[in-house]
Amino acid sequence: INHPYLACTGQTGAMYSVQSLPGANDTWSVAAGTIASGQGTAQISVDWGLTGGAGSVDVSATLGSCSQSLHQSVTITLMPSATISYAGNPFCQTLPGEQPVTLTGTSGGTYTALPAGLVINPTSGAVSPSVSEAGNYTITYTIQPSGGCGIFTTSTNISVNALPAATFSYLGSPYCKDATNPLPTFSGGGVAGLFSSTAGLVFVSPLTGEVDIAGSTEGTYSVVNTIVASGGCEEVAFSSPLTINPLAPSTPGVISGTVGQCPGMSGQIYTVDPVLNATDYVWTVPGGWTIT
Repeated sequence: INHPYLACTGQTGAMYSVQSLPGANDTWSVAAGTIASGQGTAQISVDWGLTGGAGSVDVSATLGSCSQSLHQSVTITLMPSATISYAGNPFCQTLPGEQPVTLTGTSGGTYTALPAGLVINPTSGAVSPSVSEAGNYTITYTIQPSGGCGIFTTSTNISVNALPAATFSYLGSPYCKDATNPLPTFSGGGVAGLFSSTAGLVFVSPLTGEVDIAGSTEGTYSVVNTIVASGGCEEVAFSSPLTINPLAPSTPGVISGTVGQCPGMSGQIYTVDPVLNATDYVWTVPGGWTIT
């Protein structure tokens, strides 16, 4: 019998044949499989079952009053079956050490990853996010052909994410009360999260960090940019100061009061009209005079 001596569970279309003799009738039988086609001819197609172990193919050739039987044992190998996953996925680049794979099914395969940039142990499948490049990867688990079974592959996707930066500052601080609403300037790869501060500071948008100067109370504030935990990375926060000062007072007007004075006079009144944006007035007088 010309045939493969090894088969794989679930394999279909395995061909078995004997020398064709004119007028001969070939009767076939198969253990652990079924004859899909060719019964009565010199060649059959066999579909093997799902149980591994021993199988066989037998044929009895009859020509007139003569007959001959042939037997061939076949070893049926269980087809590999496996799934892989990573419990911690997605991973942050700050995560130290190797992160193991969960393999369910046939062992003995090897692991590869695409695209390049992921550090992976090809034997154990463990990945090392802290020394890998940030990105999305497809990990493939491969079992090479063996025992009549072809190559087997299964895959899963993982992500490695960089820890975001929240660094920023308000470059124009301190701001006067009539200044244009400022936006934060990011540095070191910083990005906007959610901006917050203490009562008195008003944001045009807490998503952009733009401050409503006119609507805020004068003072010094600590502004916090918070990026929530995501993609396997923990929450990140950064703070920066911002100061809003009152408007500068206008120039005082003419001082009203007695110009000519005699020695020893008292109770002389001097005034100026109220000065816009002034909160305090500081007077100076000639030497020997006293402000009461």
